[in-house]
Order: sequence, then structure tokens, then C-alpha cells
Amino acid sequence: MPILKTSEKLGEILVKSQLVSAEQLGRALEVQRGTNRRIGEVLVELGLITELDIAQALSRQRGGGGERRSLPRTPPPASIWCCRSRATWTR
Repeated sequence: MPILKTSEKLGEILVKSQLVSAEQLGRALEVQRGTNRRIGEVLVELGLITELDIAQALSRQRGGGGERRSLPRTPPPASIWCCRSRATWTR
């Protein structure tokens, strides 16, 4: 199934999601101007958002919704314990 992309820019999604303000985005765009870096990299470097925030926003941009999913809290099946002992698994 093809990925459906939205025409919304990443910065717009971040502002609409209230992860950054319009002013913060503007500041990051000024820093980005003249570089080959992506806006997400600049925002993370400035400490305004996390890489997880970027990943979720990119998921929304590509039509994935971007909702946070929690990982299972149970250990993986015993069939994959070839390289690590069970003692290294922490809950």
C-alpha cells in the first residue's frame, strides 16, 4: 500500500501540534537558512523538541497519524535468546 503524503510542511505540523511556537519555528528556520540541514535536526539541536517528536510529526506528515505507541513490557520469546542471557532483560 503506498504511503499517502500530506502537503503540510513539517514545521506547520509541529506548530499545529503545539510542540513548538511559530516564533520558535521562525528562529529555527533562520538558523537553518544557508545550511544543508533539515529543520527537524535544527529544532532538536536547539533543544526545542525531541527526536521522538520529529518522528511522530513525520509519521503524521506521511499519513500515519503519529500517535505514540507503547512497547510491550513482557520479555521477547525464548526463541530469540541466542545472544543474551535473560538476566539482561529489565522490566
